[in-house]
Amino acid sequence: KVETKVLEGKIVGLLFSVESNKSCSTFVNKLLGIYDEIQKISTAGAGGVGFEVVFVSGDTDEASFKQSMKKMPWLALPFDVKGATTAKLARRFKVEVMPSLVLVDSNGTTLLSRYGYSLVTRFGSKAFPFAQEHIQDLEKVEDQNASKLPVELKDGTHEHRDYVIRNDGSKVSIQSLQGFKCYGLAFVAHWYPTARAFVDKHLIPLYEQIRARHGKRSIEIIFVSDDLNYIEFMEFFQTMPWLALPFQDRRTELILSTKLNVQSIPAFAIFDGDGKLLFREGRSVILRHGLRAYPFTPHHVSKLDVIQRKRASKLPADVKHPQHEHTLDLVRDWYDNFGMFVCDACLDEGNGWFYHCERCSWDLHPACANPKFDLQKSASTYFRCYIPGANIFKKMLKLQPKETST
Repeated sequence: KVETKVLEGKIVGLLFSVESNKSCSTFVNKLLGIYDEIQKISTAGAGGVGFEVVFVSGDTDEASFKQSMKKMPWLALPFDVKGATTAKLARRFKVEVMPSLVLVDSNGTTLLSRYGYSLVTRFGSKAFPFAQEHIQDLEKVEDQNASKLPVELKDGTHEHRDYVIRNDGSKVSIQSLQGFKCYGLAFVAHWYPTARAFVDKHLIPLYEQIRARHGKRSIEIIFVSDDLNYIEFMEFFQTMPWLALPFQDRRTELILSTKLNVQSIPAFAIFDGDGKLLFREGRSVILRHGLRAYPFTPHHVSKLDVIQRKRASKLPADVKHPQHEHTLDLVRDWYDNFGMFVCDACLDEGNGWFYHCERCSWDLHPACANPKFDLQKSASTYFRCYIPGANIFKKMLKLQPKETST
């Protein structure tokens, strides 16, 4: 056993991993080298701030946990056969996928990033000490280096492909996609139930309603597949009224996922008519506001968030629900005001404010507690973050700047 005081004054990375997952093993092997490099430079290069990793196991048996620990020179939380500690931390930091690396500052009070996996994968030990300004400097260098890549990598398209496709197999030229009010990239896959539910329950109705109210040039969406094979891709694509990247173009899919820091699906990035990124986490905007969020400008969404917060402030502190035996407490200001959950009553997603049973990890939409509590099934503050290569969609579509009159 090690006392927690050994973590004082150190940046801590909470490593969520599981022995049986190949992606976790690959990342752990990569992190081993980066960990050693940071240990060598941390004291001298970060104002005396150290670095430590704490393993948060997702293993279901102690033998697998011990097997994981054999490879790791860092610390770990004690194995919990019920997984209660791991579940609580995963919920606290909104960890949806393993492996994940959550970075907390040396005071233990401030979240530096939930995306440590992406930072160390992209920048290695250079990402330390993970401060926002430092990461932005690295991203600027990354963008400058991108200009030296081949055209097909820089633009996100192959030289021989200047089109996307409809679900009948016909091609749509990228040039013809100019002039839409906004665009969306839907990172989803048929094999993942949550992704299918997001498309069926939220994205398709939203797309059809926006185009019905505001015209066919109001929005266009492109499906970026994470399906395992072409048959599943086409089966899923047949349900969609929008366009898609060809399934075989895995390189463009990888470029877009990397640029937009897509670590899990479903994900939905929203861009304006000039290809400028509006929301990387567009899925949360849709879950919060639905059709009212259009045209998805930050100013408009921010005003909607203010209205919802005022409504949420009037909700009762706790409720009872016939499907659950315990009293449910209202969860306010979910740690960074950006929290996904699944309602255990209706089994649909939500974002932001919700009722919760700590003992059972049972969640409830306010509207499912009482229709009068409807906050568009969630309400949280406006969330937006700096994303490197924010004009990647503009590059992919090869959009031209709008002409200005003189």
